[in-house]
Amino acid sequence: MIRTFVTPTGILVPAVTTRQMSEVDRIAMEETGPNLFQMMENAGRNLALTAMEEMGAGWREACYLVLAGSGGNGGGGNGGCDLTPEDYQLFQDLKAEAEAGGGDHREVIRAAIQLMKKARGK
Repeated sequence: MIRTFVTPTGILVPAVTTRQMSEVDRIAMEETGPNLFQMMENAGRNLALTAMEEMGAGWREACYLVLAGSGGNGGGGNGGCDLTPEDYQLFQDLKAEAEAGGGDHREVIRAAIQLMKKARGK
C-alpha cells in the first residue's frame, strides 16, 4: 500500500520511506550527476523561492523559521539561513537540552524565534 498525503490545494502526493528516499538520493547522485551539496543547495533555493511566493510582496520583511527533524533532511533549509556560529551553537545546545529532558522542543522553537528576531535587529 502506497502512503499518500494531500496538499492544502488538494493534490494527492505519494510519500516515501526514509530508506526509499535514501535510494532516490543515491540514484540521483550516481546516475544524474548532482552531488549531495548541489542537491541541498537546490532544495534550499526552491524552499526559499516557495517561501517568497507564499509571502507575496512582503517577503523581505517576513520572518521565516525552518524546523527540521533529526532525519538528516534539513540541509535544504540551511540555504536561506544566516546564523552566526555562536547562534548555531546556542541552538544546538538548547536542542540537546530539550532532547535530554524528554524531547520537549517548545524551548528550542522559542530560542529559534529569538534568533530570528535577533537576525532582524528586533
